[in-house]
Amino acid sequence: MSSSFWTPVETQFHIPCHPIAIIDIMGSSGEAKSIEGFLYHLDAVTRYYGVGCPGDFLSVLSDPSEMPRDLVICGHGDETGFVFGDFADEIDTSMLRDGSLPSECIAKEARLPDRLVVNTSCDGGLEHMAQAFKTAGVQAYIGAIDAVDFASGLLFVLIFFDNLWRKQLSIYHAWEKAASYDKETALFVLYDSQGCHRLD
Repeated sequence: MSSSFWTPVETQFHIPCHPIAIIDIMGSSGEAKSIEGFLYHLDAVTRYYGVGCPGDFLSVLSDPSEMPRDLVICGHGDETGFVFGDFADEIDTSMLRDGSLPSECIAKEARLPDRLVVNTSCDGGLEHMAQAFKTAGVQAYIGAIDAVDFASGLLFVLIFFDNLWRKQLSIYHAWEKAASYDKETALFVLYDSQGCHRLD
């Protein structure tokens, strides 16, 4: 599957930067900005999407024309999907189920060919959500199989991208290093062409 990725001029610097997109759903309690700040020290250059409505989120996921290969999604989650909550009457919430955006909407709308997606929301690693992103064409998808706190999500992302970018490990081995840090980061599982990987 061929695709074109966002490749800013910073990728041509003497010390090349790593393009990454960060989607911040409903502010996500500052998590996305913390991740962006730390990834800056790993020579990241970011496309930052602050989305407040479910339609805006789906719009970002459905237009890969300026999306880099690597993508981090920060938000709140439950067993249904991404939690958005209540909105004013003029906001289209027809795609929500009890305030959450279900995985079937992701499968229907998202177009993410060859992307690597890390979802830090609670329950983002459940199989139905992973399958939705695989339907969207991702190369690999990582999410937590239970509730995960802010610090553990941040640690996982930093260790993962440090190993992926600086140490140039494969996606699988970078995930393995990050998931092995402690019992909380071990909640993050990897889905790729070989299936689902989780620590025993």
